[in-house]
Amino acid sequence: NIFNFMCGIAGIYSEFINNLNPDYIAKNVCDSLIQRGPDFQKYEIINSKLLFCHTRLSILDQAANQPMWDDSHRYVLILNGEIFNYKDIKSRLISLGYKFITSSDTEVALYTLIHFGNEALEMFNGFFSIAFYDVYENKLLLARDRFGDKPLYYFYNHGQLFFASEIKALRAMNISCDYDYSAIALYLFLTYIPSPFCAFENIKKLPPASYLIYDGDKIIINKYYNLPTETLNNDEVITNINNIKSLLEKSVQIRLNADVPVGTFLSGGIDSSIITFLAHKFNPDITAYTISFPDLPYYDESIIASKFAIDNNISHKIIPIEEKNLVNSINNAINYIDEPYADSSAIALYTLVNAVKPFVKVVLSGDGADELFGGYNKYRAWARLNEKTCFNKLISFGGKNFIWDNYNSNNFFSNKLRQLKKFSNAFDLQGFNRYFYLTAINDVFFINKILNPDIIQSHEFNEKINLLQEKFIEDQNILATDFSIVLEGDMLRKTDLMGMADSTEIRSPFLDYELVDNVFKIPNSFKFNKNTNKILIRNTFSDVLPDYILNKPKHGFEVPIKKWMNDFLLNDFENKGLNSNFKFILNKNLYYNQNNLIKFAKNSDRLFYTLYVLNDIWNRKYEQNQNTSNFK
Repeated sequence: NIFNFMCGIAGIYSEFINNLNPDYIAKNVCDSLIQRGPDFQKYEIINSKLLFCHTRLSILDQAANQPMWDDSHRYVLILNGEIFNYKDIKSRLISLGYKFITSSDTEVALYTLIHFGNEALEMFNGFFSIAFYDVYENKLLLARDRFGDKPLYYFYNHGQLFFASEIKALRAMNISCDYDYSAIALYLFLTYIPSPFCAFENIKKLPPASYLIYDGDKIIINKYYNLPTETLNNDEVITNINNIKSLLEKSVQIRLNADVPVGTFLSGGIDSSIITFLAHKFNPDITAYTISFPDLPYYDESIIASKFAIDNNISHKIIPIEEKNLVNSINNAINYIDEPYADSSAIALYTLVNAVKPFVKVVLSGDGADELFGGYNKYRAWARLNEKTCFNKLISFGGKNFIWDNYNSNNFFSNKLRQLKKFSNAFDLQGFNRYFYLTAINDVFFINKILNPDIIQSHEFNEKINLLQEKFIEDQNILATDFSIVLEGDMLRKTDLMGMADSTEIRSPFLDYELVDNVFKIPNSFKFNKNTNKILIRNTFSDVLPDYILNKPKHGFEVPIKKWMNDFLLNDFENKGLNSNFKFILNKNLYYNQNNLIKFAKNSDRLFYTLYVLNDIWNRKYEQNQNTSNFK
């Protein structure tokens, strides 16, 4: 079971590669990706026009280091991620006459691409970003997994293509990193920047389920996978429902394969409890890990997690985390990210990964289940909003006229007020506008007021909104659109970044594409309605999940931003002052009257943290490097 494990990849395709001082650049690139691959780093200049860099986490097969060549020395590959079904593919390739000298999934990926070409991507069950080069045809292939678990950024300029797992590696190549303020404006709504956009001009994210081909002349980008949209009859729906448990079991089983310790995250919620239960079924010695917050009881779910572990005879380790440990994680979490990202649960995840690092290198999580089975409260709101009842109109009127905007996410009552206010404002919207309003973390109408009007009216910003609108799918609109925008842009980016910040791999069994395909063929009405979410997954695992988990209110993996905002975060924000880049995205009145901005931001801990992260990144990371590039 020799896997590639998590890595970092990067490269440059240029006819002038030798003029760029490639050895110096490659060393800087490898250093920048050291946390993604602390165990081994290697780079290679290929064909006098291509630089491949690779950093590797976990050396389990010395012969499987990368860049990896085929035996004819025509093809070369670097891979970040894992192909979980590599053994099945390997058997097929052996039957076709291929011979293997390593036990790695990397070598299987190499020969699958050689034999099947781009169609190989459809065969891979895993998460990955890949760079594959054909020396004879001078053709480079870049590809990304179906749901965007593994990142891949690229920059194209005057016949030169730069790519990397992280922006910090592109910066190590000395490319231009001027800000794209229209993308940063989008961040103020969402708290992240979705694909294919990036915080920097001319840098793009390769979209999930896509591959890029570059031959030195032109770039071609194609999709190799789409979510199913077919309509099933009743019998077929029942068959698919009955398949869920076996498909998830299979997904968990193949994700337990590793020659290093594997654990699970157990939060006490539905998703992590299912994954932990199944992981224990296939590996009775596995340990589940939970962090507790002794001095923050509102955020502590360790008692429920512990009860579930005891009831099922699962080895369980609770790691107490004091509030001061969370506070110490803020700087580390923000410092690792390259572009603004303000999902505050990243702080908690960073702390959790750091806590389990001494015990495991691989962890299974419940990520993806909410988007797959309809777990968020906005899905229930979506179902209710589609009913034009007098009751809804009354709720809408009351929410708009009697609820003020001073709320936070740190207690149950405030959360309910925020949700009601959001429902009320969404009531009069339709289609994508309603979707965007429900999906935006910060209030759309308020962000519109504080943004520079030139940004809102710009061609660049409206082009981005139009591209997002194209992802809005009417059939299964909210789940499919979340898979395309939110899952990749927020949830998977968080697990990748916070896992890699501590050189730990997080695997998500709910995102096995065979399971996803099966579930997406089932109508949404089976998954959520106006009263209940996750109906399908609750019913499927009702024999596994006790009432104290099934009936527990949904509780996000949160941290006390409101409390911190009124304490040291606000002091830090005020002492540093607004970075000068804010003048390009805020309206002039707010930029030149920062007391008003802080007053507005204090009404919502989410908005405050969104501004805080952006200000911190601008102050800490890029100010000294702006406009210093050799490549424009």
